[in-house]
Amino acid sequence: MSVIPSSGISFGFTPGDLLTNSSALVTSVAGFVLLALAFPVAMWFVHFIKGVLASRRGRQG
Repeated sequence: MSVIPSSGISFGFTPGDLLTNSSALVTSVAGFVLLALAFPVAMWFVHFIKGVLASRRGRQG
């Protein structure tokens, strides 16, 4: 039982339209989120490799 009857209201979109547009929005935003996360991960990876190489040089010399 609803307080406001919605049988005579036309919203102009269907639930399928809402699902399609929301998934398109998530897809377009996800690329930017992954790009933003790529920079800190790449910097960590570079520091990790430099640390490994520096420790190998320390053991050899």
